[in-house]
Amino acid sequence: MKTITTAPRKASELSDLLWQRIETAPLDGTHILLYRPHIQFTGYYGGANSGWRINAPGLPAMWLQPTHWMPLPKEPA
Repeated sequence: MKTITTAPRKASELSDLLWQRIETAPLDGTHILLYRPHIQFTGYYGGANSGWRINAPGLPAMWLQPTHWMPLPKEPA
């Protein structure tokens, strides 16, 4: 059996893996992972008139107020 090892993570990298309060989320249109109880989705802040938007092409726009967020993971190498 092969054991997979990883380098220890820096504290700054670990904070990116934790859910953060929505009040700290970027408001510049950056796509992020969003959470509200029982639902996780990707989306972005569309501005004061649009609020939080869900990345769901082809579906009607939905208004969901997330409670937490975290950055999307890096793309595979």
